Amino acid sequence: MTQIRETDPVLYASGLPTLDSGLGGGIAPGEVCVIAASTSHGKTLFGMQWALELSRAGHPILMVSEEMTPDNLADRGIHNATQTDKSEWRARWQQVYDDIIAWEAEHPGTFLLPEVPVHSADRAADAIGQAVRDYGIKLAVVDYIQLLDGVGTSRYEQVSYASRMLKQCAVEHNIAIIALAQLNKTVDTIAKGIPEMFHIADSSQIAKDADCVLMLQWPYMTDHGYTPANEYRIYIKKNRNRGIRGDTVLEMRIKPLRQQIVEKELREHSNYRPEFDDYNREPAKHF
Repeated sequence: MTQIRETDPVLYASGLPTLDSGLGGGIAPGEVCVIAASTSHGKTLFGMQWALELSRAGHPILMVSEEMTPDNLADRGIHNATQTDKSEWRARWQQVYDDIIAWEAEHPGTFLLPEVPVHSADRAADAIGQAVRDYGIKLAVVDYIQLLDGVGTSRYEQVSYASRMLKQCAVEHNIAIIALAQLNKTVDTIAKGIPEMFHIADSSQIAKDADCVLMLQWPYMTDHGYTPANEYRIYIKKNRNRGIRGDTVLEMRIKPLRQQIVEKELREHSNYRPEFDDYNREPAKHF
């Protein structure tokens, strides 16, 4: 009770107000947040975006990726920093460079990568521990759980080991870990439905260990005739320590060329009143 009275809670927000509100403010040190989605539905994009939000606040963060090279991750960072299309990066090199410098000024936290690929859950835990000791990281992103080798004779045991290792690592070092996870193929049969925690591939232990479970869905990637193509959904499936506040299905928008998930624009909300458009464009003329 003394801690509650005298200490402000530490929560790491995603930067998406609707999601942060639903999670009671974000995720806390010692917690594992699993972000699960099918291939090409934006797991890495969203994991990096959350990490970069902490970087904006000046916190050092670590990205452990078994799926992407440092160049791939840097490429995504440039997309996030500039509005210049990638096809023009070489021709407009100076503009892109200036955009990156301006972006870095707004994201002073250090973005770290392991010096060598980790491959296993044990080495991922070692890399996280080293980054805590050397740089004081507050959050680590692991991309993704099922790619980490673990101890066990079956696939289920190996993935379960990796999941438990990440949870133990978060508690031991008192940091937040965002662990990305792949969904199994059965989720493709409910492409326009709602993914559930049992769709997480290879091990049910992943959902059990997680303090928070989010599932991502980009309908366009399953059905290229789906409109609008930028419609995006985040499902809040679990929030062990603070509960789920409000809606469990959050309607978002994706900007793939900027590597960003954003809130819906004002006009896209169901209770938007278009008769106020003129007023909103020129409010000063009414006074």
